[in-house]
Amino acid sequence: MDGRIFTVKIRKVGSSYFFHDGWSNMIQSLILPKNSLLLFQYESSLTFRFIYFYQDLALAQADF
Repeated sequence: MDGRIFTVKIRKVGSSYFFHDGWSNMIQSLILPKNSLLLFQYESSLTFRFIYFYQDLALAQADF
């Protein structure tokens, strides 16, 4: 990516965690199409690094 930093809050629902407040702003800023595959690496202290992006899921590796 281009080094931009986005603040996205994480919400816990039951035993699952979801990206929440700020998520749609990030998607709109990056102009990501619907049904894109995004993969993140957990860094620490709820910090994630964006590592993969596929606009066409057919291009993604089968083991994702």
